[in-house]
Amino acid sequence: MEKFAISFAIMIVMLLLSFSIVQTSNAQSNNSQVAPTTLTNYTKIFGENKEYQICYTVLEPEECFPTIDVLYQSPETITLKSDTIDVIWKGVDLIKKDGYKIDDITSYPVSSLIDSSQNINILVVMSK
Repeated sequence: MEKFAISFAIMIVMLLLSFSIVQTSNAQSNNSQVAPTTLTNYTKIFGENKEYQICYTVLEPEECFPTIDVLYQSPETITLKSDTIDVIWKGVDLIKKDGYKIDDITSYPVSSLIDSSQNINILVVMSK
């Protein structure tokens, strides 16, 4: 009976040790899978870089306004809107460098409230 008790105690200790090792291993593997994600702030880039803005030089001082609106941004998806076709493609090229690819492109007319003109807005959806 004494041998059985010793064997049973050793088995319980071994079981507890193996459970502890498995828990530690799982915690370490979960921590190694979580990598910090830093997003490029495209709203800031488009708002501060004149390459992505329209500037009015007749005003003193010169006034510049972003021509690309970031409608949505996450680590997997970004959605852009602009009515300036050449500038939006510069923005798309910049974003492609971060690994995004174009999923969809849509254009739609927008009427001006000031006059009877129409602009064409371009909507680009990209994802990784």
